[in-house]
Amino acid sequence: MKCNRFRAAEGALEIGVEPFYQRFIDPVDAFFAGLGVVARYHILLLGRFVPYIELSVAPSATDLRVREQDTDFVFLLFGGIGASYFITDRTAFYAGYRLQHISNANTDSPNRGINSHTGVIGLSILFL
Repeated sequence: MKCNRFRAAEGALEIGVEPFYQRFIDPVDAFFAGLGVVARYHILLLGRFVPYIELSVAPSATDLRVREQDTDFVFLLFGGIGASYFITDRTAFYAGYRLQHISNANTDSPNRGINSHTGVIGLSILFL
C-alpha cells in the first residue's frame, strides 16, 4: 500500500491505495476485485502494539449474480478496527475486523446491497 502519513502526538493518519480481491463460494462461485482509497488512524501510545481504525471506498468489478446485486460494477465500503504488533522496527503482524458493504449505488437494479463481517490478518513490511 502506498501511503502518506501525518503525525500527531498520540497517533498517525495514513491515507493510501489498496487493491482488493475476494472470492464468494456460497450461494455461487464468484469474484470481486477493485482498487480503493483507505484511511487509517494509528494510535501510537502503546509501544509495539498499535491499534487502528479504518475507513475505505473502492470502485470494483464483480461477476456475482444474486438477488441483492446483478451488475458488473459495484462499490465496496468498509469500516473497521484492528491492531498491529511490531516484531521489529520495520515488520509487524496485524489482525482486524471489518464491516463491509457492497452496493452498486443505485446505478442499476436490484440494489439491495450485501453486508458482511470480515476478518483480516497479515504481515506488514515497511520499506521507508
